[in-house]
Amino acid sequence: MIKILRLQQLPPCTTSRLQPCDSVLNANFKNYYEEIMLKRIYDETQGKIAKNIIKFDMFQVCEMVKAAWERISSESVKKSFEETFASAIETVKN
Repeated sequence: MIKILRLQQLPPCTTSRLQPCDSVLNANFKNYYEEIMLKRIYDETQGKIAKNIIKFDMFQVCEMVKAAWERISSESVKKSFEETFASAIETVKN
């Protein structure tokens, strides 16, 4: 748990340097979410071709989002931020 949080303003023109963090975490999250969603569809249709579109309510979507996020390790998040901010800091220094 984070006990102390210090916010700092990012220097101008750093958005492009922060994209790797966004893309790495989002790619993993999307893959996990899709896997969880497809498994739930398979489970609900018992492996048969669905005659109707499977609809999820907001609670089910939130459960799947939570499950997908929990599969992303804290080490992956930490590594992604370290790599991303190291390159952003180098850019600002130069």
